[in-house]
Amino acid sequence: MDVSSCSNVWVYLEEKDGTLRNSCLELLSRGRDIADRTGGRLTGVYIGQSADQAAKTAAEYGADQTIRIHIADAIETAGKTQALASLTEKYRPAVILFSDTDDGSEIAARLAGKLKTSAAMNCQSLTAGKDGSIVWTRSIYAGNALLSLSSPEIRPQIATFRAGVFEKKKSETAKDIQIVQEEIAGIPGNSHIKIIDTIKNAQDASGIPLEEAKVVVSGGRGMGTAENFALVKELADLLGGAVGATRAVIDAGWISAPHQVGQSGKTVRPDLYIACGISGAIQHLSGMKGSKIIVAINKDADAPIFKIADYAVVGDVLEILPALIDAIKEEKSAV
Repeated sequence: MDVSSCSNVWVYLEEKDGTLRNSCLELLSRGRDIADRTGGRLTGVYIGQSADQAAKTAAEYGADQTIRIHIADAIETAGKTQALASLTEKYRPAVILFSDTDDGSEIAARLAGKLKTSAAMNCQSLTAGKDGSIVWTRSIYAGNALLSLSSPEIRPQIATFRAGVFEKKKSETAKDIQIVQEEIAGIPGNSHIKIIDTIKNAQDASGIPLEEAKVVVSGGRGMGTAENFALVKELADLLGGAVGATRAVIDAGWISAPHQVGQSGKTVRPDLYIACGISGAIQHLSGMKGSKIIVAINKDADAPIFKIADYAVVGDVLEILPALIDAIKEEKSAV
């Protein structure tokens, strides 16, 4: 598409269990910043069954407009891609942001192919120019290097972002959102793929996914053994939080890969992050440094994690965690 004819920032609104994903709300917040910088509008694009609620939520997080297609039944990514391609050719957005979920990643790649444009996948930051061009940044080589990408002569610019890389924030000024209802003929139904079952992981006793938890307790190599790592899980359960881990812990097989925090794992922004036996390699710090309060426990007083910690506890994590767990249990029993 001609660069001069394209404007506005789109966020693809994706649902989970009937509500918009947190990652979409984060993208709306960041999309608002881009739209303000470039002088465009922020639009949420929704394909689904809860169109009214989606529009209301999008407005709360800064959207000027929603373009929605109401469907009676769920459809495959191929159908959603076809619908988005038709909308894109009609409205000509400059930027389209997707969550880096299974559906979001597939639709973004399919859409880029249909429109003969580019797609930057699994990004963790962006820089927007006043001319509307975007520089995307993503990790490569298992998180050991960062790559910057830009397609200044191509529109729309498409990218996917992992959850947690942007701060989710509601708009400070209430606004009436413009709702555009669209009907797309000939959207293919569910002819190729049948979902038999959905397996949920990276959730703990609280039932909260890692990237959405308000409390995250993470363990590193300093926990010593898989048996000791159980202390991390116990503390997380007591606090109603989720369990995180470093790559070394994942590689050792102490916990499954969806719990990994870092450049090659997930990005989290909880209210409280407790790092247990984690030295603070830059790959791990990049996935949790946006946490509001960071408590680090490590016997090495010079550990890099202490440079970003709000509270530093120097000592043996295998002595401190049991004492902390007992104190919390005692406090709870007294209530």
